[in-house]
Amino acid sequence: MEIELKLLVAPEDLLSLPRQPALQARRRSEPRIARLHTLYYDTPARDLAQAGIALRVRRSGTQWIQTLKAGGRSAGGLHERVELEWPLLDAALDLTVLSDTPYVDLFADERVRGDLAPVFETEFERTAMVLGFGDGTTAELALDRGVVRAGTRSEPISEIELELLSGSAQPLFDFALALSENIPLRLGYLSKAERGDVLATGRARLPRKASPIVLDPAWTAMQALRHIVLDCLAHMQANEQGVLDADDAEYLHQLRVGLRRLRSCLGLLRFVAPKQSYAGLADELRWLSGELGPARDWDVYVEETLPALRKAVPAIDALESAMQSLRTQYGERARQAISSPRYVRLLLQLAQRCDLDDFGLSSDARANRIACDAPVGKLAKAVLRKRHRRLRRHGGALLEMSADERHGVRIEAKRLRYAAEFFGSLYEAEPVASYVDALRDLQDTLGVLNDAAQTERLTEEAARAHAQSADARIVAAVCEWEAARTERELSRYDKRWRAFGQAERFWR
Repeated sequence: MEIELKLLVAPEDLLSLPRQPALQARRRSEPRIARLHTLYYDTPARDLAQAGIALRVRRSGTQWIQTLKAGGRSAGGLHERVELEWPLLDAALDLTVLSDTPYVDLFADERVRGDLAPVFETEFERTAMVLGFGDGTTAELALDRGVVRAGTRSEPISEIELELLSGSAQPLFDFALALSENIPLRLGYLSKAERGDVLATGRARLPRKASPIVLDPAWTAMQALRHIVLDCLAHMQANEQGVLDADDAEYLHQLRVGLRRLRSCLGLLRFVAPKQSYAGLADELRWLSGELGPARDWDVYVEETLPALRKAVPAIDALESAMQSLRTQYGERARQAISSPRYVRLLLQLAQRCDLDDFGLSSDARANRIACDAPVGKLAKAVLRKRHRRLRRHGGALLEMSADERHGVRIEAKRLRYAAEFFGSLYEAEPVASYVDALRDLQDTLGVLNDAAQTERLTEEAARAHAQSADARIVAAVCEWEAARTERELSRYDKRWRAFGQAERFWR
């Protein structure tokens, strides 16, 4: 099992890395420099990529090595994969050795074997050295600088790989955190093989939605929570580059969904440990939410609300320039946040916690707190029961509530839905789906009501930026339009609230 931490660094910073004090203090060998040329194989139908497999032949000097990598996971910069290697006499792919792998069925397919051919390549210079850490852990540090190429398409390679040789991954995170103090870096989410496959297919990586959470009933509460945190981290990171490229507002939306799910999961830690054990992480996630939230609010306003608003309030067009300017401003603020060292440190710290059996939580003697090693089913039942009761207690009198109070109910509904999705795999699928559907309908109404409140606030912000005498009348017209929309949506709420109350509580 290959375990490595991948960091993305600008070429000029990569060249300066050997002089960094953090590296000099831990270096245990002289640097070795090699020029590596690698061919990656797949079929035209991408059978290997779809199975999560990378098959390559690499030349280093006069040596040829065939490697198969498969499975594993990637989150917080840490990649874990099965790695199998065979020495070769020349550059020819050896299919005979693949019959002795766990993937024998795939390679036994005559079509797959006959269609295998090079689809992309990498060529880069690698400077490698061994690092040693105080606890006895050793790792190989590789500085890779070059290119990944598929036909006429190419992308630069400029990255650090920290491959664990022996010991614990914990010092790797500490080392990366130390580097981040002096060198701008990002956590690498895609492998070289995944980057090459994107180039070879010519298809952009689409915004990634949340994957279904599948828990093992035999897991402990802490094992389940660590699994969920890693899944949320992967969801966020899969959408990072799309946000930075500013191609599609959906990337930011999905990154924020991952962030909200992550914050909700972190909130579940209160069932197993005192808040001071993770308060610092919770504060940093709150900071990140505050940096990304306004950009998403403006995306929704401009792309979803404004087209309908124009029909009711044509004069709103007078504010469009101010709106677009504010959207650009907050979008840049969001991109700066996820490019910042603070964001990188947050993700590294979360991934480092997930590498610990106890998530780095302090012990607590409260008798009513669930133990970290309790069965995950016990945690699931406690969480779902409590969050269901909280929503039932606060969500029934929406008509009498202020916009802020309704927003509070929306947050409770969202937390309950995330909990149901986190733990749903532990129960029968049909009642879980019925419950989540009823909850989703409830959330739809609460979301429209929240959007109405946001529309009024954002229109007022645009009017302040525009500062024209007629703007007050535009704001008043928008508020009137939103009041009518709020009234219509409230009329649907009672029916959806009753349907939610009748949904089976599947965790009983």
